[in-house]
Amino acid sequence: MTLRASLTLGFILAITACSCDRLLAKTGSHIVTAQMRANALANIEKYDWAKSQQQRAINDAQKYVEMSDEELWRMVPSQWVPRNCGIHKTAGCPNCGEEIFKVKAVGYGRYAYNSQLHPWKMQCRNCETFFPANDYGAYYESGLDERGEFDPEKADKNLLFNPEHPDANDPDHLKWVDDGFGLKYGGDTLTMIAHYTYLLWSELSSATNKLARAYALTSDPIYAHKAGILVDRFADIYPNIDYSFVVRSGFGISDGGSRKGMILGRIWETGTAANLSYAYDVIYEQLPEDQELVEFSAQMRQEYPGLDEKPGAEAIARHIEDNLITLFCQAVIDVNIHGNVGSHQRSMTMAAIALDRPEPTGQYLDWLFEPDGGTIPRILVDLVDRDGPSYEASTSYSLSPRSLYPVGDLLRAYEGYTKHDLYRDYPKMKQIFMATKAFRCLDQVNPKIGDSGKYMNWNLTVQPIPMLISGFRAYGTEDIGHELWRSAGYDLAKLQAQVDIFDEDPQKLIDELIALKPEMPIELESVNHPGYGLAILQSAEGAEVGSTQGRCVSLWYGRMGGHAHADRLNMGIFAKHIVMNPDLAYPEYTGSWPKRHSWTNHTGSHNTVLVNDRRQRNNWSGKTELFSSGDTARIAIVDGGPPVYEGVTTYRRALSLIDVSEDDSYVVDVFWVRGGTSHRMVNNGASRAVTYENLQLTKQATGTFAGPDIEFGARLNEPGAHYQYEGAPEGCAAFSWLGDVERGNATADSCWIDWDIVYKTGEMAEGRDPHLRMYCLSPVDEIAIAIGEPPHHRYRDDYMPWVIRSRLGEDIESQFVTVLEPYELEPFIGFAKPLKLDAHDDEGFAAAVQIDLQDGRTDIVIIAENPCHVEAGGLSLDGQMGFVRLRDGEVEAAKLVRGTKLTYNDYTLEADWAEITGRLTGFDVSDWQDNLLKVEPSVLAEGLAADDLIGKYIIVKNSERSDGSYLIKDIRENGTVISLGDKTLVERFVDGNDYSKGVIYNVAEGDEFTIPLSVSFKL
Repeated sequence: MTLRASLTLGFILAITACSCDRLLAKTGSHIVTAQMRANALANIEKYDWAKSQQQRAINDAQKYVEMSDEELWRMVPSQWVPRNCGIHKTAGCPNCGEEIFKVKAVGYGRYAYNSQLHPWKMQCRNCETFFPANDYGAYYESGLDERGEFDPEKADKNLLFNPEHPDANDPDHLKWVDDGFGLKYGGDTLTMIAHYTYLLWSELSSATNKLARAYALTSDPIYAHKAGILVDRFADIYPNIDYSFVVRSGFGISDGGSRKGMILGRIWETGTAANLSYAYDVIYEQLPEDQELVEFSAQMRQEYPGLDEKPGAEAIARHIEDNLITLFCQAVIDVNIHGNVGSHQRSMTMAAIALDRPEPTGQYLDWLFEPDGGTIPRILVDLVDRDGPSYEASTSYSLSPRSLYPVGDLLRAYEGYTKHDLYRDYPKMKQIFMATKAFRCLDQVNPKIGDSGKYMNWNLTVQPIPMLISGFRAYGTEDIGHELWRSAGYDLAKLQAQVDIFDEDPQKLIDELIALKPEMPIELESVNHPGYGLAILQSAEGAEVGSTQGRCVSLWYGRMGGHAHADRLNMGIFAKHIVMNPDLAYPEYTGSWPKRHSWTNHTGSHNTVLVNDRRQRNNWSGKTELFSSGDTARIAIVDGGPPVYEGVTTYRRALSLIDVSEDDSYVVDVFWVRGGTSHRMVNNGASRAVTYENLQLTKQATGTFAGPDIEFGARLNEPGAHYQYEGAPEGCAAFSWLGDVERGNATADSCWIDWDIVYKTGEMAEGRDPHLRMYCLSPVDEIAIAIGEPPHHRYRDDYMPWVIRSRLGEDIESQFVTVLEPYELEPFIGFAKPLKLDAHDDEGFAAAVQIDLQDGRTDIVIIAENPCHVEAGGLSLDGQMGFVRLRDGEVEAAKLVRGTKLTYNDYTLEADWAEITGRLTGFDVSDWQDNLLKVEPSVLAEGLAADDLIGKYIIVKNSERSDGSYLIKDIRENGTVISLGDKTLVERFVDGNDYSKGVIYNVAEGDEFTIPLSVSFKL
């Protein structure tokens, strides 16, 4: 009888009550139990979406099922076959040279890999040549030892030749030959076989997961059998794995510079451990039925007598647990498996539960919560912020704690361990499910913060639907329900397609979610995410989500560690469904790639101010000074926080997004800096060319922005920089990456530069003509335009013009004033100019601008560093921001922020209160879903009701590392108690190595606070 035919009625009954003898101490499958498999089969009978899930799993596993057992077994390589995550960072194809870079691909994707159709070959996607030329498979087979593992000492070196040049005297006899350590191409070495082997290991690790998933959704033994072949073979090989061989070979596979790992570097090996542990646990209850696996194991031992003897299913299980699963646990403890936050904790949990031996499993699971172990308490207290992202800045890497949700689910489901519950014990666990909301703009795009995504890409990161379903089950809250709909694109069919197929009653969950579906279109509001450090001003008056009408400006002030860029107070503009001034995002390569540190993540390539020609210093967060949302005109003012530049006392930015119509808005940008010898305001646009007006520029004949004698990409030594180069000149590391330099200055008080926006290809869709125009409204010592290169992920000739406005001197003070206009086809601004201050009663900075719109209206905007009295252009302001829009001299709209009075001619806009101030008398965190601030005096000043303050931000002037701003959710006790909802006040442990010392809170009794207020008028 075949395995597929053995799926009999008796076996089906065994799904829910396995009658087989238990193997070892393991009591059964726990990650996907027999009951869960039975639920899946029942759901597949009822629901089309479940049938689709099953069919996807079958399709994913099919090619491995169609292979013979021996073919599958022999696919698994071994320790002494070199492995490397790359081929070469800059070299072209040995056959077509630089032509390969015409291929639109990411990283090493310009070479195709297919282990079944073309074993031991990589194929250039441009010229379709296969590499290496030699038959490495024959060489590999010639070196197999008594365990079926490759031994280079046994291998026949005579097989290493180019078959088109068999004569040993032929000069091309060794052309394109790779012995595993690379083939020669000019002066370069291209590691084709080593990269192939890395891809092969990754494929086979994933294959075990796919086969186990197919078994879980079909209960067909064939999938368990094929998974068993692979898992058993991995267990043959894993005890001999030694990552130091990779390091000694000069290679690496995502080890984070640690030089530690197992098959792969320690970061990516977390996936290997999780995949194989999952596969073993899922198929465990089928092992006693799989006599063919026992017989196949004996057959392979006859051919390779060095293999362990496995006379029965119990011996195979013992072999897998002792030589694979237990080794995963030990490798995690030894940090040979250690990835981004959450990933190795997930690996340990999966392996420990798959092992299911009471004493060691309990010890391994305890390790997860130990300060010198898995540090889960520290992750969920210290490293995850109150908005949900982790300590890493990157919008992708900051999501790594979501790897903890399977840990939470597994611990809850595993009856053998009840000591810890992530959902019950850690308030920030809930925020992990909400993390992508912390950087979502216009409900459709992410800013590229740190090493995240590809520059210019308009895309949105969402949480996986299965993850959000776990969160919804744990918490049942409306906000997680809304996130589920966002991840599904508000499409019920997409949501259903990923509902948990193992759920006993999935329709109940679907019905609950249908009741929570948000109304469309989604209402967009300006939001501040102070835990993460991102202020988002946005508008989409009359716009359907997904249209080109939405406009947004973001201001980044968060942490600068862990795949971060040195870009405090970086600005992003999103309009016309275009990233107007793109961040450079993910570098071509991480690690020590020089361009990464000297350009891609350097302050000098970002839309912020470079001081003293040096990159910013790392710190945790800036601090919000003002945040005011609403319609027509919005503003955020953020201080750079603890000095990112030595000797700089002020590093602060104000951004205001002001609507002109349902389709258009402009940005007023004011940047204040005090201290240092050079201040350079850096701006770019998604363009290949710029035009300008009222500028006089002269082409620099040679060199780069670093100087006429400094070549493009030359390495410069910048004091305190990440890398220093022997013999290199000193200078700003970023400046050599700016070429084709034009230098000069403005010929009038107002000049503009206009970026003609294009896609990465240098083209734009027919009928579209988006632009970004920048009006420079403050005097500088020099304006320069230079060409810089984004990372070459797809196109070899990517480039964009950067504009650098410089002020130079000793202990200088600068106010950079800019208006930025994203427009389509024709500008909607006729002219923008600075206004002279007729009165200013404060020592801080203040700026006033006039914007003449093409439709005849005129805007006047005043922004002050501190609330004060300012007069300019006929507008009088007692406050921090004032805005008026005039038509034929009459006020059509106005806004007053953190002020009491705004006048223009005979028009007056007044407020009883500019802000509410006071101090904290205490706080209450006893209910993690209802964090409370206690304040005095009452925030309900005369004339104010609770509804006037709910939805605004209380800005606590705290001394902790994170920003002290919080959204007000409710006001109680006659205005003396403010609820922050589930935004925790817990910041971090007193001592991350000793949890018993307690925690530090983000605020303290006695801290002063302000609640800025605003009033507006609109005809």
